[in-house]
Amino acid sequence: MVAVGTLLCAGIVSIFTPLRVDRREELVGLDISEHGESAYPSFTGLD
Repeated sequence: MVAVGTLLCAGIVSIFTPLRVDRREELVGLDISEHGESAYPSFTGLD
């Protein structure tokens, strides 16, 4: 029952906004793409 409600809510939300970011934003880092700054300046995630 809960799973059905969750899927229904996710389906409604996905009509208005994407539920995932695109691959490039995920690789660059969400702190940069969402906030314009790096949370960990010495760590790029691509080391």
